[in-house]
Amino acid sequence: AANLRGAFPGLPPGGPEELAVRTLRAYARGVSDYLRASADPPRVFPQSPEASKRIASKGGKVLVTAHLGNWEVGGAFLAESVGPHWILGFPEPDPGLERFRSRRRERQGHRYLPADAVLQALPALRSSLERGESAVVLADRALGRDRAPVAFRGRPAHFLRSPALLASLAGVPLVPVAVMAEEDGTYTAWVGEPAWCGGDDGSVRAALQGTADFFGAVL
Repeated sequence: AANLRGAFPGLPPGGPEELAVRTLRAYARGVSDYLRASADPPRVFPQSPEASKRIASKGGKVLVTAHLGNWEVGGAFLAESVGPHWILGFPEPDPGLERFRSRRRERQGHRYLPADAVLQALPALRSSLERGESAVVLADRALGRDRAPVAFRGRPAHFLRSPALLASLAGVPLVPVAVMAEEDGTYTAWVGEPAWCGGDDGSVRAALQGTADFFGAVL
């Protein structure tokens, strides 16, 4: 509630506490859906026919998502839609949880690549994308020098720069995706328009700004 009070100073008395309860319930549902997915997979529906076409189009893609919706449920949906893919992510601080999540992803056929191992695996990753496979990466956690400035819902922010550079290097599009929970227990997959990045800084920033605009519109 204290965090939410700082983020939303205009909330009325009791508003942060109410929002905290809703946030906790939403998070609990996401964890429950993730843990039960192997026995009872959540149902995911593309937001529109255009979204279905974008996700099912042939060829490699760098699929970019963010810390919104449920990206683990989204990973299972993408496995059915585009086939097994690389997952680029930050390791969990807890080794046991890291092993658990890695095994879950590998059973779905994915190849999990910790962020600190991307550089060493770059040749294999590039070849995979050029063969028509895909990679998924969370782009809204910029660290160190791997960042590009964007405007997010009217505020300055930074997104990871490397997903756009990887797409440019492999000659594949950058495609933003968000899998959002609905009140009826299902999920909706939102898929943005593919962005092609050149090797110059301007096209990279333009592609990432388009990604930021997509996530802002979903919210």
